[in-house]
Amino acid sequence: MLLFQSASAQTDAIQLGRLSVRFSPQHLLFKGIHVDVEKSLDAGSRRSIVFSPRFYAGSTRILGAFTQRGDEQEGEVKGYGAEVLHRVYSSETPHDGVYFAYGVNYHYFDVGFVRHGWLQQKDDFGLEVYKYREKHFSEKINRWEGTATMGVQRPFLMDPMLVDLYIGFGYTNSTISSDYGAIRYAVNAYDIGYSGVRVVGGLKLGLSF
Repeated sequence: MLLFQSASAQTDAIQLGRLSVRFSPQHLLFKGIHVDVEKSLDAGSRRSIVFSPRFYAGSTRILGAFTQRGDEQEGEVKGYGAEVLHRVYSSETPHDGVYFAYGVNYHYFDVGFVRHGWLQQKDDFGLEVYKYREKHFSEKINRWEGTATMGVQRPFLMDPMLVDLYIGFGYTNSTISSDYGAIRYAVNAYDIGYSGVRVVGGLKLGLSF
């Protein structure tokens, strides 16, 4: 609270510009990089457009802790995505104050994991046989989502830094294909292949220009 009070007291000294760049630190835990670029539609406008490219690469171990996969061996995820939002601020100062935002996003994930399964191979006599052993599987996810959020963006600590806190809801629809025989990454609302309503929210840090 003291940080926000200090930032509020410096509002006259710190003027947010018409272009802001932010990143989402909590998504680093899930091996994701989320970057926001926000641009005011007009000079002095309370409306802005946010474009957010996303990239993913790394282990799904921490993601598995938020699902019911338990101690199962986790995989490696690679993916990308993007989001477009329309923001409307309550303040006439660009990129400053309480806002409402809505938009859509798309993500593609390719998750590779190792599980036991039937693997076809040749024996010592050149005959095709099936053996039950560890095998590499892949699950591919195409995910669309519409979101509506409310948040507050304010100057933070020193010019030109800013902080953004938001919360809201999203409706997600995922199309999944897997060669494993069962879908693994659609356990609950925290999973990357989930379909349905979920709560969205978090923290973003950035700079204003």
